[in-house]
Amino acid sequence: MNKTAGSIALLLFGLAAPPAVEMASAQSSQERSSQATQATDIRGEAADDWEGGALFQAFGVGMFAASAGDLATTEWGLNQPGIYEANPLAGNRGVRVSAHVLVPAAVWWTTKRLHQDGHDKAALWVRIAVTAAYGYAVMHNLRTAGSPRPLP
Repeated sequence: MNKTAGSIALLLFGLAAPPAVEMASAQSSQERSSQATQATDIRGEAADDWEGGALFQAFGVGMFAASAGDLATTEWGLNQPGIYEANPLAGNRGVRVSAHVLVPAAVWWTTKRLHQDGHDKAALWVRIAVTAAYGYAVMHNLRTAGSPRPLP
């Protein structure tokens, strides 16, 4: 992948990725700890449990990271002799870059809505599945581009 395409991809991911820190970080640690002990969801469970806490956020960021990895390994692989894009919809670089930004952004928005509507586990599992799918694509691209091919 040339430097220009890499720079554009990084810029797009930087603009599309949601902020990792909420505005609530300005509160003092004492206020946050007292609110965390008092906050409960509709089932009476702690709001900072694993469905809506750090794991949910980590997989949200992980979707963008894995998508960036897929894009980078795809571009790298396409520069290898004998490698071509098998997906006819992703033959255009602009379409590839757009899809790798818009898909995780759409999943982020959808899972955030699911989480807000009380479907914590479903939202988390969707984020896990999308991250795993992009992770598989990265490994596939590395394996395909790195394997020896007969010269034409």
